[in-house]
Amino acid sequence: MNNSKKGLSKKGKRTLLKLFINFCIAFVVYRGIIELGKIHVMIYYVGSSLYALAIAVLFCVYYAKNGFAFSNEAVLPPADMEAGEKKIFIEKSAKNKAQAKSLLFIIAPMAVTVMIDYVMLLLESFFA
Repeated sequence: MNNSKKGLSKKGKRTLLKLFINFCIAFVVYRGIIELGKIHVMIYYVGSSLYALAIAVLFCVYYAKNGFAFSNEAVLPPADMEAGEKKIFIEKSAKNKAQAKSLLFIIAPMAVTVMIDYVMLLLESFFA
């Protein structure tokens, strides 16, 4: 076993930083919706519904861009395609997979923010 690795790689640190920044933005937006909801309850209902709708739409776009699958495996072109079309199909599939992966940096922090809010509500109900 080689224990020479010391922490995360540069790419791993960059990935964590992206996730943290996106989480902070999502948290501020969602908490802003909640705070504005204290002015009028309809703001909370509309804002939180739009926030959840944004998560759902982004998830659907992710699913479509990822080749209608939840795996990392490459989508194989149909057997009856010509060689030139197969090459274009594979290139487009790889591009779509990369775009889908980048969408996860938006979807995950938004979903985690909602989960944290639900946990906070649950804890408030136990200790109120």
